[in-house]
Amino acid sequence: NKQEWTGTKLLFELSNVAGRTRLRFSHIGLTRDKECYEACSREGWQIVIGKYLLDYLNTGRAHF
Repeated sequence: NKQEWTGTKLLFELSNVAGRTRLRFSHIGLTRDKECYEACSREGWQIVIGKYLLDYLNTGRAHF
């Protein structure tokens, strides 16, 4: 249900930790009562951040 994302916010926070960049990601408004909560919070964002974003940073090519 794509309407579940209406009114939610994606927050990316970058910080320096011991000379390295830390990325903290939050999906504000994604709550347990949402239909997509399990898929998004467990696998979905891990793939987007851990694979797609990392690939983009390393290659300059987007997955979609």
